[in-house]
Amino acid sequence: MKRKDDEPKRPVVVPLRAPEPEELEDEAAEVDDEVDEVREAERALAAALARRAEGYTPRDRESAQRDLFEAIRLDPESGAAWHHLSIIEWDHEQALEYADEALRCEPMNAYYYGTRAEIRERLDQLEGALADYDRAVHLDKHRRSALWLGHRARLHDRLGRWDAAWRDFTAAFRRGPQFRWLLHERAQVLVHKGDLTGARRELDRAIDAHPKLLVCVREKALVCHRMGELDEALAAIDRVIAGLAHKDYRDEFDHYIRGAILFARGDTRAALGAFEAGEASDDVCAGPFTLRRAQCLLELGRPQEALAACDVAVRDAPYSEECRLWRARALERLGTTSSLRRALADVRHAIERAPGAARYVAEKAVIHARRGSWQKARDEARSAVRFLRKPQPLPRTYHARVEDLESRGLDVGHAPAVPREVLVALARGARVSWSP
Repeated sequence: MKRKDDEPKRPVVVPLRAPEPEELEDEAAEVDDEVDEVREAERALAAALARRAEGYTPRDRESAQRDLFEAIRLDPESGAAWHHLSIIEWDHEQALEYADEALRCEPMNAYYYGTRAEIRERLDQLEGALADYDRAVHLDKHRRSALWLGHRARLHDRLGRWDAAWRDFTAAFRRGPQFRWLLHERAQVLVHKGDLTGARRELDRAIDAHPKLLVCVREKALVCHRMGELDEALAAIDRVIAGLAHKDYRDEFDHYIRGAILFARGDTRAALGAFEAGEASDDVCAGPFTLRRAQCLLELGRPQEALAACDVAVRDAPYSEECRLWRARALERLGTTSSLRRALADVRHAIERAPGAARYVAEKAVIHARRGSWQKARDEARSAVRFLRKPQPLPRTYHARVEDLESRGLDVGHAPAVPREVLVALARGARVSWSP
């Protein structure tokens, strides 16, 4: 017989009480607060990562990108992270996308508009860049707006809108008088207009007001060189070199400018010394100095030393047509059978790189004439004369700084072209020779 204690116990059912609406609202509010706290912590971490990325050097680009992408994962609306990504990105198209995202996050940030304008300039989207600079100037009423005005002035200058460029440079210097580099760029506007006298006057005023503003003194040297006032140009560049002699940020290309001025004055030995000084002190950019040194050595009648210098220049820039042409000139000056054969090979290489350039075809005709191959000389001369009837490309240099100096009127030592009358005579079958 079962005892009463052995019977299974029935579970006690406690009826559940439905939570009151007020209790549900309180719980939802607590959850929302926790979510907000987490999001705020993520935003703070994202901001910290973006700030840390801004402190990286260019050498640490990959680390900066890792931090920035993590910041964007935590906070997709981090305009600072998108903006810094646009600055360190090497692919301009991709950088433009990042800049667009930064402005989507912060559409009233003038700095972001300025950055996107710079990227658009690199992509040759000049009107879009101009619109972004306009927006940056409109939004930024503080000192930084002088920078945007300066950048917009440069773009106007690039587009040939010189009056607008002059107005912007003037307004920029008025808002930010500490940005004294604006003065020499304003003078460059006059140079580009062809008003060298006005540019010289503007630079003299700037130098009188700021005697230590050597960037204006350097610009004066270039303007005086272009005007043919070589003594004034030499005095100005000597002042720049002396002023920067003990500075960490001295510019070795001042020696290049000095050498070019001395060469134009006819003082070839002094020019050679200037190019040698620049070549010795600038290992990274020695190539342009080496080529000018070769030019001076040829002028001084030292073709063997010139050939050694040209060999160094060709080794540093094997695809430069001008380096090849100068070496061909040095080999021609030696005049031996083997040297003329090597000169012909260099000129052929230059023609392959610039097939429509008459200067290299003409050089080939002259070399054939020096070798006594008159029929080949006549054929090449006829080709060169035919090329001369078409617009000719300017000789290309292989260094951005030299191209900049050339655009500002400095003689950068291109090899002189074969005279047209020599080409015509060869094309008609005359047995004439010409020595560079």
